[in-house]
Amino acid sequence: MGFYQCQATVPELGTLVSRKAYLHIAHLSKTFRTEPQDLSVYLYDAAMFGCVIDGVPKPNISWYKDRIPLQEKKNVRVHLDGVLEIYPVQFNDFGSYHCLAENVDKKMSSRMAKLEQNANVEVILNGLPPSFVYTPEDTHAEAGSTVTLFCGANGRDTQQKEPSITWLKDGNAIDFKQAQGRLEIVGRGSLKIYSANEADSGTYTCRAENLLDSDDSDASLIVLVPPKFHQQPLNRIAHKNSDIEFKCDIIGSPQPEVVWMKDGQLLKPSDYFHIIEKKHLRILGLMESDAGMYQCFGNNSVGNVQASVQLMVVNQNVPLPPTTTRNYRLPTYLGGNIGNEINLPSEPKDLQAVIVSKDFVTLKWNDPDKSGLEKTGPLNEGSLVYSVFWKDKDSER
Repeated sequence: MGFYQCQATVPELGTLVSRKAYLHIAHLSKTFRTEPQDLSVYLYDAAMFGCVIDGVPKPNISWYKDRIPLQEKKNVRVHLDGVLEIYPVQFNDFGSYHCLAENVDKKMSSRMAKLEQNANVEVILNGLPPSFVYTPEDTHAEAGSTVTLFCGANGRDTQQKEPSITWLKDGNAIDFKQAQGRLEIVGRGSLKIYSANEADSGTYTCRAENLLDSDDSDASLIVLVPPKFHQQPLNRIAHKNSDIEFKCDIIGSPQPEVVWMKDGQLLKPSDYFHIIEKKHLRILGLMESDAGMYQCFGNNSVGNVQASVQLMVVNQNVPLPPTTTRNYRLPTYLGGNIGNEINLPSEPKDLQAVIVSKDFVTLKWNDPDKSGLEKTGPLNEGSLVYSVFWKDKDSER
C-alpha cells in the first residue's frame, strides 16, 4: 500500500521521474459510517434507510427484509449509493431491515432496524409539521460523477397534504430549467446532480414545508477536480550567470501542491533556487551544473500531473534561440561550432568601484578596445551592452 514511481536516466541528458501510481490493498471497514435506524411512520408515508461503509474496491450493498433478500418493486427502490427508499409505505412493508456490504475482501452486516406503523390517528387528524426521515450529508465527489443528496420528510398538515420538498443552493432556490436536465428530483425529494463540476460546490438546503411549518436541513457538496496544467514550463537555453524562471501553473480542487525536481531529486528552496507563488521555479546566477532535466509535479487528493523540461546552460557569447515553444531543435552552435567568427570587444578598461554601500555599487570604466569590430558581424551595429554580476565571498555562484 502506498505510491510508486519509476525513474529513467539518459546519459548526457538527465533523469526523469514518473507520476505517482497508487497501490491500494483490498479492505472493508469494520464499522459502518451510516447504518439503518428504527423508524416509525404512518401508512403511505416515506421511509428511508442508509447504509454507508468504507472499502476498496467500493463495496456492493444489498438489502434484506426480515432476513430475506429484498426485492425491488414499484414503491421500493435501492439507490446506487446504498440508500433504501420506500414510498409510499404499504402494510406489507413494515418489518425488520438490514444491509449487507461485501467486496473481494469480506462481508459486513449492519444492525437490524425496525420499520413500524404509527397508529396515533388522533394526532394525524390534527395535522403534523414536517419531520425529516432522511437528511442530506456532507459529500465529496469527483468532477464528472453523478451525485445524489438524499432527503425525505413526512408530516401531513390539516388538509392531509404531504410536505413539499424544495432545494436551495447557497441560500437561493435552484432553477431546474436553467440546469437543462443536469439536476433532477428523484424519489420522495432527493436531489440528483449529473456530471458534477466545480461550480456545483456549495451549501445545499433541503426544505420541507406544509401549512403548519417548515424545516431545513443543510449539507455541503465539494466537487474535487484533478490537477490540470494552465501553463506548462518551456525548454530553456540560457547564458551562464543569468537568471531564469520556469512557469508551472496548475489548477484543480483542492488547489494542487506543486513540487519541483531536478534529475530525479527534490528541489528545496535556497539562496539560488526560489519557488515563486508556491509554483514557479526561479534560478539565480546559472552555472553549468544547473543544466539538466527539471520536472514540476502537481498533486491533490484526486490526481497528479507532471511536466518535464530541459535546461541547457551556455557561454555568454553564444546566441540564444527563441523560447516560445516546448519543442525545438538545438542550434548547431550549441555543440561548440558557432559558425562564422565573431569579433568581440575587450572587457571594459580601468574598471573601478567609485561608490560602495550595503545596497548598491557605482562603477566607472574607460571604453573597451574596439579593434576588429569594423568587420562584418552581429556586433558591428547597435549598442554594446555589458552585464555586471556579483557573488558572496567563497560562493560558487
